[in-house]
Amino acid sequence: MSELASKKYPPTHTCRKERNVLCVAAAAALFLRDTSQFPQFLLRMARFRGINKNEFFDNQRAYGNFFTLLDAGMAFFFKHLSISGKIVGFTREENWKFLLKPYVKP
Repeated sequence: MSELASKKYPPTHTCRKERNVLCVAAAAALFLRDTSQFPQFLLRMARFRGINKNEFFDNQRAYGNFFTLLDAGMAFFFKHLSISGKIVGFTREENWKFLLKPYVKP
């Protein structure tokens, strides 16, 4: 048994209080229905034209808990993902069009 596992740390009031605050914050981020009081539950998404951020095709904002934001982000991603395909014999070949290497400013 390791040295850290063998030590027993007594739970103090401050440790329990901090742990409860973290649990409540995590539960709020995951399951809260009304997120109007929390500005950090906002996801801003945009699809830009070219390599600079001056002009964009689509701009969208989503508000909600973690699962709502995840669904909105994945929907936005798949809305703008181009998929082309062709049938060869009895199989279908799909080509996903996205950048493999992101643009990095020099």
